[in-house]
Amino acid sequence: GIEGMASLTTLSLGSNDLAGTLPTQLGLLPQLRELWLEENQFSGPIPTELGNISTLNLLFLGSNQLTGALPSELGLLTGLTWLDVASNLLTGTIPDSFDALANSTVIDYSDNNIIV
Repeated sequence: GIEGMASLTTLSLGSNDLAGTLPTQLGLLPQLRELWLEENQFSGPIPTELGNISTLNLLFLGSNQLTGALPSELGLLTGLTWLDVASNLLTGTIPDSFDALANSTVIDYSDNNIIV
């Protein structure tokens, strides 16, 4: 399984018409720096476990069918420089924890139902 890829630094699966929910096991990739899952058919919530990947710099989840609120755990990713969750079905508000990302991160949450 994915747990055996502990040294993986980049996972790029964008534009592959992948479907289903995002696996919580992604949070078990301690060296991951870039996660590219944009332009697929992923649905369901963004796993809170992604907040465990302290090395993550780029997180691209845009243009899927993700639902629910932005997990506050993503605010723990202080090394994050780009977060793209645009063009999904996300709702709710921007978590207060995202204040820690404000100075160093591009956050694109356009084309959702997020209240700013």
